[in-house]
Amino acid sequence: MPDPTTPRYLIGARVEKTGGDYTYRGWVVAVFHKRHRRGRVGALRYVVEDRRGLCFIFNEGQLQPWSRQPLTAVTVAGATMWTLLTHLLRWLWTALGVTR
Repeated sequence: MPDPTTPRYLIGARVEKTGGDYTYRGWVVAVFHKRHRRGRVGALRYVVEDRRGLCFIFNEGQLQPWSRQPLTAVTVAGATMWTLLTHLLRWLWTALGVTR
């Protein structure tokens, strides 16, 4: 049985929510644990953002890898590095006063 405190999907992973009334596809942009009243680690939650910029919070059971691209360590590492590079460039442009 997997460790409930270890996330299955990392930031940058492409995932989809299926079942229920709708399908939602996007990228994991945050992973966090809910608070628990007795000091234990709470349930794991994922914030998923789509290409329109809409963010939804899902639990692990609602998500699966996006079928168009299998989830691999290289994909996750590349997406995470791309996210870090994007944030670094935005910070640098702001620090240098560059406007678009």
